[in-house]
Amino acid sequence: ADTHTEQIADTNSSEFDELFEQLKKIKENNETIDVNVQERIRGGLRVVYNNMPLFLPSSHFSLKRSPSEDSLNSAIGQTFSVHIHELQEDETKRKTVIVSRKHKLEEEFWNSIKVGDIVEGNVSSVATFGIFIDLGGAEGLIHVSRLSNSHVEDTKSFAKKGQTLKVVVVEVNRNKKRIALSMKEFEESPWTNIAEKYPNGTKVKGIVRRFTEFGAYVELSPGIDGLLRTSELSWTRRLQRPADLLTIGQEIEVEVLNSNAEKRTVALSYKKTTTNPWEQLKEKYAVGTEL
Repeated sequence: ADTHTEQIADTNSSEFDELFEQLKKIKENNETIDVNVQERIRGGLRVVYNNMPLFLPSSHFSLKRSPSEDSLNSAIGQTFSVHIHELQEDETKRKTVIVSRKHKLEEEFWNSIKVGDIVEGNVSSVATFGIFIDLGGAEGLIHVSRLSNSHVEDTKSFAKKGQTLKVVVVEVNRNKKRIALSMKEFEESPWTNIAEKYPNGTKVKGIVRRFTEFGAYVELSPGIDGLLRTSELSWTRRLQRPADLLTIGQEIEVEVLNSNAEKRTVALSYKKTTTNPWEQLKEKYAVGTEL
């Protein structure tokens, strides 16, 4: 800010002494003042409060680190509510007052945003775990699990930096300054009428997507992963883990045991797509047969 003091009108006259002391008290009480923007100068804007010239740096003009030149120029003639950011007085009694809009804008932003809001924002960055959206200075995250009802393999192919997306606010944590967003709400849920799509006893093909301690998840269609428990893998083998029989990406045929749209679950069986050897046991190994 020191590099800009020469651009601020001389404030070492006695008429500003009393006003300078008033601004000290305003800063101590964390209060705001209304200033009028006079002109665009190097590093920010010259603003006036009771005829006293003050300095509003570009970095404190909005929630964005680098506001556009158009937004700064369009502010000329407007009146803004600001906080006193810094008060300076050198050995020659020259006074410089630096003000900021950031705190005020942040307060307004966090007071206005709430869960359930539908907002639009530009993609600021794309990570493997999700997409960050610029909501006007504050960033929100669409976790990869909330991008779509279908499984998203690659976030970078889903959206590009600068792209505008419509999202739903699903969580707001003001203390940690975190906003969770979602896009799934704009798609019809693939679980609608799941019982009609996959009736009990239906044999369908699916792709093994991931393993758990108790089984494997098999993708039946985009957004629909059914659970194949380890106990439903084989009639005769006592498998300890699904990886002993299956591999990730493998296409297998399974039978639907039951489905629940409300709980978003589909129970599957792999062994029921084959003949149960225990049903033929009496014929194959009749009582009294010598082996």
